[in-house]
Order: sequence, then structure tokens, then C-alpha cells
Amino acid sequence: MAINDENIPNKDKEALKHFLKGKEIWNEYVKSHSEKVDFHAVNFSK
Repeated sequence: MAINDENIPNKDKEALKHFLKGKEIWNEYVKSHSEKVDFHAVNFSK
């Protein structure tokens, strides 16, 4: 999946990379990071 990440703050780009790798990788990432991740500007419908 190609995502245009130009509207995503740099601090959230690492999280997006993990999210795109799938549920298991994302869940492990979330467990080890306590900060809030905000994807409100991302259109996942494409």
C-alpha cells in the first residue's frame, strides 16, 4: 500500500511504517511505545 505521508508529522512516520507491516508488527510497536499516534490526515481508502 502506498501512502502519501507528506501531511504526517515526522514523529508519526515511524509508527506508520510499522502499521503498514501488518497487525502483529503494529501491535508489538504499540506495546512498546506509549505516545499518542495520530493518523487523522491519512486516507486509507486507496
